[in-house]
Amino acid sequence: MELNKIKPYMNEFLQETAKKDRMAKDCGMDLEKYNVAFVSVWPGPVRTELINAELALKTSSLTWLFEHGETTEFTGKCIASLLLGKSLHLFGAITLSVRTISFMI
Repeated sequence: MELNKIKPYMNEFLQETAKKDRMAKDCGMDLEKYNVAFVSVWPGPVRTELINAELALKTSSLTWLFEHGETTEFTGKCIASLLLGKSLHLFGAITLSVRTISFMI
């Protein structure tokens, strides 16, 4: 998973991310009248099993990106904390990073 293999896909990734953020905003606006929050969560670099295996080889140029990446469990805990929180309805439609959510809980 070298960086030069990923670069061609970055533009597509950014476009897809923008589409999902727009969808979250539109859904949130549509559901606001029903007092329903619609939150899109962006976890950032996540250390999945595949990424950890790649990092263990110590040959990846992406080490700098994932060496302090989040675990899948951390992202899940942040989402659960949002669901259990009393102020979720205040968000309406928003895209939050997991880092932002972690500072709120």
